[in-house]
Amino acid sequence: EFEDIWKQDLLVRAFKTLAPQEREMIQVYYLDGVTQAELARRYETRQSMVSKRLKRILAKMRRAAER
Repeated sequence: EFEDIWKQDLLVRAFKTLAPQEREMIQVYYLDGVTQAELARRYETRQSMVSKRLKRILAKMRRAAER
């Protein structure tokens, strides 16, 4: 249980380091289940760009969690 709380705290702190649009992308993709294709339409870009952006955002969150 402690480990779960610790992981959740890390996730929340990492999420707070993101810019508003980054938080929105993570939320709608991972929590709301919006597809990358739908995100691409929403942001008027290609699906491949959405994929790259999500990978960069996750890397940013990992770095923040490691601090």
